[in-house]
Amino acid sequence: MADLKIKRSHSQDPEKLKEIFEKNFGPKAEKYGVKVKWEGLKARLDGPVKGELRIEPEEIILEAKLSWTAKLFKGKIEEEINKTLDEVLA
Repeated sequence: MADLKIKRSHSQDPEKLKEIFEKNFGPKAEKYGVKVKWEGLKARLDGPVKGELRIEPEEIILEAKLSWTAKLFKGKIEEEINKTLDEVLA
């Protein structure tokens, strides 16, 4: 079961969203030691946050498990992800 599950609706082109995520989400994630590897419209996350971010036709879904140390900062991690999503979807 995921420690973190975030869903957001969108009305943008999924390929365009992927480009935006590659520029914004990837560098921010790497700042926290999370490696991001894209496979189509799905990003695999590895490091203290393991899981995936999927860009679906009308929804963005992030599901991840947190390492025990990352769980200590779950609120901050969730806040940063939501902030990035706000920026991307604005």
